[in-house]
Amino acid sequence: ALPISPPSGPTAPVCDGTVTFPSDLDGTKLRVGIVSARWRDDLTGPMVADVLKGLAERSVKDDNIVQMEVPGCGELPVAARLMMATQKVDVVIAVGVLIDGATDGYTFMCEAVSNGLMNVRCFGGGRPRVGAPGACCC
Repeated sequence: ALPISPPSGPTAPVCDGTVTFPSDLDGTKLRVGIVSARWRDDLTGPMVADVLKGLAERSVKDDNIVQMEVPGCGELPVAARLMMATQKVDVVIAVGVLIDGATDGYTFMCEAVSNGLMNVRCFGGGRPRVGAPGACCC
């Protein structure tokens, strides 16, 4: 088998700790779901806080934000699908962190989570969109 490595160089994702939304986004009528992983909440906690700050800046009302926590990134796709099916949200934002270690588990999890979220986005049915404000591969 050929080794698979995360992207590098100028196209690699950058984890700079900021989340931005389009400046012309009017969130007054949006209902937003946020699914986040508890694993490494020292990293995901500030990311969720940044997402909430960005949503508030775009006038998304607090009662129109639904949050769900899951143990780790592997559960994010299932949680996103559940959120879409049960909470009548317009969009789901997935927040999690995967950290590169000495095993192939990192590569497997990156692919599994990315593919899972893409499948929910493409085949989840209905109007909601699933996205991630950024990818942080460490």
